[in-house]
Amino acid sequence: MGWPDGAGEYSMWFRTTLGLRLIDGRARIAHERTSTPFQMNGSARAATDLAP
Repeated sequence: MGWPDGAGEYSMWFRTTLGLRLIDGRARIAHERTSTPFQMNGSARAATDLAP
């Protein structure tokens, strides 16, 4: 995945949750989930304009 020609820099806030599993004595990523916060005004749209 890359940036289209002429596209400017973009940043957004999102969260990642990892589920780990111990395999042969080492922690391995067994599940990964990412999500963006959402607007709580009834629209349920992604809140891509938030910042920490």
